[in-house]
Amino acid sequence: MSPVIASTLLYAIRQLISLLVHFAIAVCDCGLYTGQGTNLTVQVRMPSQNSEIVFPTTFFSYDAPTISSVTSLNERSTKGGVLTTIVGANFGTGPNGGNPGIVTIGGAQCTVSGAGTSYGHEQIVCRSPAGQGRNNTVTFTLLSRSVNASVGYDYAVPTILNVQPGVGSTAGGDVILSTCSGDTFVYPFASFGWVVFVI
Repeated sequence: MSPVIASTLLYAIRQLISLLVHFAIAVCDCGLYTGQGTNLTVQVRMPSQNSEIVFPTTFFSYDAPTISSVTSLNERSTKGGVLTTIVGANFGTGPNGGNPGIVTIGGAQCTVSGAGTSYGHEQIVCRSPAGQGRNNTVTFTLLSRSVNASVGYDYAVPTILNVQPGVGSTAGGDVILSTCSGDTFVYPFASFGWVVFVI
C-alpha cells in the first residue's frame, strides 16, 4: 500500500473513531420531576430547535413503594376513624397527581380525607376503616405495584364489664345481658351498651 493511500485511510479511520466517540459518550443530564409509575417513555425535547426525540425502546421506572412502620396515637377502635400513620418511601404524587395510592387495612380502605389526614412521598396519615381482630394486613397500592407492611394491624381488644344474671342453668337456654366496654366489642354486631346472648 502506498504511503498516500495509507495516510488517507488512517485519517479516515481517525475521523470515524472521533465521530463514534462523540456520539457514544454524549450524555444528557437532567433533573427528575416528581412522578410515579413504571415503563415510562423517555423523551428528549429541544426547545431551541422546536423538536422532540422519542426513544420507543427506552423506558424509565420510579422506585417501588416501601413501608417501614404503621402507628396509631389512639386505641384502634373497631368502629374505625382512628388516625393511622404509614411511614415508608415512594408513595407517589398523591391526590394532586391524579392517581393517588391506596392504603387498605384488612382489605378495607384507610381514607385520606378530613382533618388530620395527609399524603406525602414518605408518609401517609389516614383514618382506619371499621374492623376487628389481630394481624390485619396493611397494604399500600400505587398503580400496578403493591407492598405489605411487615407487621399486622391489631384492633382494640373487647372488654366485658358486666353480665346479668350472673348464674344460669346447666341445661342452657337462659338469656343474659352483657355490658361491653367502649366500642370494641366485635364490629359490627355491638357497640357500647347492652348485648343479648342466649346460652
